[in-house]
Amino acid sequence: MKIKEKPMLDVVSENAEKHYYDLDGTLSTLNSTFDFAHGFLRYKKKYERLFLGRAIAIFLIYTKKYHPSKSRRLLINIYFKGQKKADLENYFEKVYCPKFMDSLTPLGHTLIGNSNSADVLLTGCTEVPARQIAALFGFRKIICTEFVFKKEKVRGIKTDTYGNFKAQFIIKEKEKMIYYTDDLASEEDLIPYMDKIVEV
Repeated sequence: MKIKEKPMLDVVSENAEKHYYDLDGTLSTLNSTFDFAHGFLRYKKKYERLFLGRAIAIFLIYTKKYHPSKSRRLLINIYFKGQKKADLENYFEKVYCPKFMDSLTPLGHTLIGNSNSADVLLTGCTEVPARQIAALFGFRKIICTEFVFKKEKVRGIKTDTYGNFKAQFIIKEKEKMIYYTDDLASEEDLIPYMDKIVEV
């Protein structure tokens, strides 16, 4: 593990520190936005939606127009828009949850059996399955990419917490913050706000 620390600017009690955890690559080897979405569409036999998303991704990459955050939002809308919240939650419970448990990293295995009620899941993952995953770990708080729902169906993206977008959601925190991630290079905007960063 690589650990980066910075001197404290304010006097903060050690008892007030918060632990923030990234999800993909940090707690699990899965990409819990797109592995979940692809599996859900196969489960519901919505192959045309799956094909469309993959075709667009290939086109963007081939034409060198792929932009990590913009392209990601486009694909999330293609895969999730119009899906029923209940269907997504049902797929997590019946199919995705066992796969997720089998994908835990060493850090994920350590946390799943501990009391994590004081910790925060800070992830770019979509709220389904992120909220269900946070519940598995017992995190008291989750910061994730949220959907706009209308009549219990996904209509779009409300807040995006992918990569450097995470920083805007923690800038007002006063406690000492420790962040665990596998990919700090894509989240460099978090560095000024975290007192310690652990790369796993």
